[in-house]
Amino acid sequence: MLAFLIDIRLDAMHLGPAQAVYTTLAVFILIWATDTAAYLVGSTIGRHEFAPGVSPSKTVEGAIGGVVGALLVGVALELSIVSFIGRVEVLGLALLCSLATQGGDLYASLLKRRARVKDSGSILPGHGGLLDRFDGAIVASPVAYFYLLAIGVLSRS
Repeated sequence: MLAFLIDIRLDAMHLGPAQAVYTTLAVFILIWATDTAAYLVGSTIGRHEFAPGVSPSKTVEGAIGGVVGALLVGVALELSIVSFIGRVEVLGLALLCSLATQGGDLYASLLKRRARVKDSGSILPGHGGLLDRFDGAIVASPVAYFYLLAIGVLSRS
């Protein structure tokens, strides 16, 4: 699934080498913005559990914060490195990346809960394991690819 990030870069090359890199980077930034905003909002003002049976620390406020954070970062991206895409399309990308990122995070939590483990590994202590660094990207990458393809940013060659 992460290979879709390579496909984004390759299928955006018709826009130019720099734009291909910026498009791929924008997807990463939106994933990171979602994770960061969800964590910050959820840990500071989160009160309502989002999916207590799957991940008790996730809150509705955090989930909303993740989406809002991604949308705000999407505007910043459109004003800077991906102005060639268009604001409405970038906001669509931000929304889809945010929802997919949070879905991937919840799914990874569900897998860990079913396996009865707290962390997916010990390579990154305190971070829930290596899977927690990529769970959102695993789901968001193909979602971003197909969205960018649908809106004509990517061109399969």
